[in-house]
Amino acid sequence: MTLADEFRQSQLDVCAELIRDTPYRPTRFLHEIGQHTGDEAVEFTCRLIMQPVISSSGFRRMLALDRATQTIEYQVLLEQWRPLFGERPDDVLDMARWRLTHHGVTPPDAVVAQRR
Repeated sequence: MTLADEFRQSQLDVCAELIRDTPYRPTRFLHEIGQHTGDEAVEFTCRLIMQPVISSSGFRRMLALDRATQTIEYQVLLEQWRPLFGERPDDVLDMARWRLTHHGVTPPDAVVAQRR
C-alpha cells in the first residue's frame, strides 16, 4: 500500500468516525475520497484546500463540533502525510495552516515546534 493509499484510508476512517460519533455527515468528501485511488484522493484534497474561500461549510461544521483535528486542513499538516503535500508548488500546506490559524486553531506542526 502506498502512502497515498494509506492517506485515503485514513480519511475514510475519519469520515466513519464522524458519522458514528457526530450529527455531521461529510457526504461530498466521503463520495470523492471513496470513489478514487489514493493518488486521486490526494489531488482532490489539494483542490479542496486551495479553493478560494476562507473555509468550506464542512470545515466550519467540524470546528463547531470541536473536531478541528479531523479537518482535512489539520490532517495534511500531520507529519505522516506531509510528504504527500509538502513538495507542491501551490502551497497546500501554507493554505491549510493559514485556514486553521485564521479560525483560531493551532496547526499540528506549530504544536511540534513549540515542544522543541
